[in-house]
Amino acid sequence: MSIIRSWGAVGLLLFLAPWSWGASVPAPRDTRPVVLVVVAPVAYSETELKSVLSALAAKKIRCLIGSTQGGEAKGMIQGSVRVEVLLEQLRPANLDGMILVGGSGAKMYLWFHPEVKRLVRGLNQARRPIGAVSIAPAALVYAGVLGGRQASVLPAPETLKLFEQNSVGLSKTEVTVDGNLVTCSTSQGALALAQALVRQLPRKTRAASLNLPRAAPPAKPRPTVPLPARRSLRPPA
Repeated sequence: MSIIRSWGAVGLLLFLAPWSWGASVPAPRDTRPVVLVVVAPVAYSETELKSVLSALAAKKIRCLIGSTQGGEAKGMIQGSVRVEVLLEQLRPANLDGMILVGGSGAKMYLWFHPEVKRLVRGLNQARRPIGAVSIAPAALVYAGVLGGRQASVLPAPETLKLFEQNSVGLSKTEVTVDGNLVTCSTSQGALALAQALVRQLPRKTRAASLNLPRAAPPAKPRPTVPLPARRSLRPPA
């Protein structure tokens, strides 16, 4: 009987041991939907980005700022934002949705970029929501997902011709929702676009977990050592 009691005590100690040793308990997985917000590395629209982030934050959506280049993305005026993830690091399965921010840099850095096309096509195939603001809907055309559908775009000779050549129906409304694609024609419509996209997100994320390499912390400045005062080499008078 004493042997059974001793073994019972040992089992209890083994059960409680991890807690007494201070073993870490894994944190619960964040189940909020994940939306990638893509900006051009140069000349993105600060107005559009602010509106998009505001709408996502209001609904407590997890947001990733992504771009085709790392470091700090520079806005059209004087703003900047830290790029949290490169597009090449992501798979469509890592995301519940995606928004392309416009600005003059979107044409050079987003319209034709292969990583933008890859993510847009993958998300569209999974029927996950994709948004594009002002001139950014052109990137959806080059990705081959807008043909035969309705969309809004900033009216300019190049975008209008692109829509016509690729059989995209030009919507006269500021914000257009066609299935999983949400587009708007103005920077002022970015807030409404993001709100419309949020309504298509699941209540809990369907995205696969994303493990990105941690960014290196900024280097600490080296302490400056004061130099000794120079001695005059001239002989005293």
